[in-house]
Amino acid sequence: LAFVIGYPIFGATVPRHGWRTTFIGLAVAGFVTAIAFFLIYKEQDVSKKHHSQGLSIREEVTTLFKDRSLMSTCWSFGSFGYVLGMSVVWLPTFLQSAHSIDLTGASILGMAPWAVASVLM
Repeated sequence: LAFVIGYPIFGATVPRHGWRTTFIGLAVAGFVTAIAFFLIYKEQDVSKKHHSQGLSIREEVTTLFKDRSLMSTCWSFGSFGYVLGMSVVWLPTFLQSAHSIDLTGASILGMAPWAVASVLM
C-alpha cells in the first residue's frame, strides 16, 4: 500500500521540487516514523523467552538454515528487494527514454503493480 501512495506523491513532487527536496521530505518522513516506532513499541522481556539449550553456535545456525519457513521468508524479501529496486530505479528511466513517458506518467505506471498486489493480498 505504501507504493500505491508513494509513487504518485513522488511522481508529482520530483518534477516540481526536484530530487533533493523530494528525498529530504522522504528523510523527514522516515525520522518521524522512526520516532513513532520507538514511542509506540516496547521491548519485550527477554528473560521470558525460550532459549536454545546447550547448542553450539554452529548447530543454531544450521537449525536456522534448515527452517523452511525462515528460508522462504528470506527468499521472498530478497526477491521483493530486487523488484523494488528495479521498479524504483530502472523502470521510470526506461519508460522516459524508450517510450517518452514523463516522470508523472511513469510514477502512475509504476504504482499499478503495487495496487494490484495490495488488492490481491
